[in-house]
Amino acid sequence: MNDWFDPVIFSVGPLQVRWYGAMYVLGFLVGGAILKYLADKKFWPLSKEAIDKYITWLIVGMFIGARFFYVVVYNWDYYSVNLLDSFAVWKGGLSFHGAVVGMCLATYLFAKKIRFTSLN
Repeated sequence: MNDWFDPVIFSVGPLQVRWYGAMYVLGFLVGGAILKYLADKKFWPLSKEAIDKYITWLIVGMFIGARFFYVVVYNWDYYSVNLLDSFAVWKGGLSFHGAVVGMCLATYLFAKKIRFTSLN
């Protein structure tokens, strides 16, 4: 652990708010605001309500993908014999790479669900 940078912003009892989590939240808020701005300008073809649903899909995809990659790719030796701990997200363990894959998959599934075919 680096002594010069604490990954925890603050703690409330056992709950820790970490910088990477705060950056995810900030990214979703800013990204959603940008998409809604583009929707107002008729540059983005989704409604504001659809954008809110899309952001929700992204958040779910991010968590599932990030945890799946952490468990399977980065720490399978432990989780293969402790499968139930795979669901213990409060113990930490998320993968940025998995989050990206999860969000890409969520985007694909969301587009299929709303029958989004092109930007034209």
